[in-house]
Amino acid sequence: MLASRAAHCRALLALLGPGRDRPASGFDDDDWAALDELAAAHRLQPRLHALHRDHQTIPAAVRANWQAAHRGSAIQALAQHAELVECCAVLQADGFAPIALKGAWLARHAYAHPAERPLRDLDLLLDPDSVIPAYERLLAAGYRPYEAQTVPLADTIAQYRHLPMLLAPRGTLIELHQWLWEPANGPTGAVAGEAEDRMRAGAIMRDGVRYPAPADLLDHLVIHALYSHRLDCGPLVLSDLALLADSTPVDWPDWWTRAQTGGWATGAALLFALSHRYHGPNALPASAPDGLTPDEAVLEAATALLLPMPYSTGGTHGMGQALHGGVHGLITRFRGLATPYEGGFLRWLASRTARHAPRLLSRQFRAQARDHARLTAWLERQ
Repeated sequence: MLASRAAHCRALLALLGPGRDRPASGFDDDDWAALDELAAAHRLQPRLHALHRDHQTIPAAVRANWQAAHRGSAIQALAQHAELVECCAVLQADGFAPIALKGAWLARHAYAHPAERPLRDLDLLLDPDSVIPAYERLLAAGYRPYEAQTVPLADTIAQYRHLPMLLAPRGTLIELHQWLWEPANGPTGAVAGEAEDRMRAGAIMRDGVRYPAPADLLDHLVIHALYSHRLDCGPLVLSDLALLADSTPVDWPDWWTRAQTGGWATGAALLFALSHRYHGPNALPASAPDGLTPDEAVLEAATALLLPMPYSTGGTHGMGQALHGGVHGLITRFRGLATPYEGGFLRWLASRTARHAPRLLSRQFRAQARDHARLTAWLERQ
């Protein structure tokens, strides 16, 4: 292997954009295998097959893996969409009004083929008063809990934005949401509920399924990727944003106003800049309102966080919080995370310390924590 992990990550991001530069000719078979492993971990192989199936400079074995992943994703997409339609029909028959979030719409209406946008699960937004009755209705219809439930549903929904996952009859995972984000993990100054109310009021119906309007889906993609997940959901969000903007018109002045009012404009400016950098020219705004253009240091930190080290994100989130907000910020974050943990805060803290303390010896781990701190400082700008 000739290249570093950082070189593999950047080469993979470059491959996501049509017409972008190919990886350096110095990549050997081990480098390509490492890049392919990253692509598989982040559900990028089907998209890479669609973009690069005919590029002979990419080893045949790697292209064969991408083709196989595309074929498998196409089959899975058919099953998932069928179960989405069936699930919504069950709920709508009893008066519920679910809205399918994120990839459910993107896969079928923004990407050239649904296979290019693999889904881990199906997320459905309901209102807080109906989310538990809807969950119980699906249980009665034959859906099963994916894992054993140890916390009452009422306690779960008081703490988190969604209920535990359900397994649909043919194997698709279903997640019922009441919010787009937990209040503690939302944009600075935003109030949980406003974005959801707008999304419910503006939902559009396609083939028996309600989806967010395009501008509302943009809100959700930004909030989910940056404020809830600090980019550890992976680089698919860059393609999601670019292809969504390419596929439907958006009133950008109006959208920026509501993003600034809601508190996620800084996150949007960063994601749009990243999408232009790695996806190539697209319909997303190429410039942000005054004061919102991210500098190179923030862009570099965000780039590193798009493809994090395996199993590191939980620890670096906490360490990044400490670097940014000091001990008080770290304790506040930890107490929030530990609230539902069986055994209380001290037992939770001991388990996390045992898990993450050895990683502090890793230079990469510490560098990623610094990237988290830099990203958090950017997102909390007003």
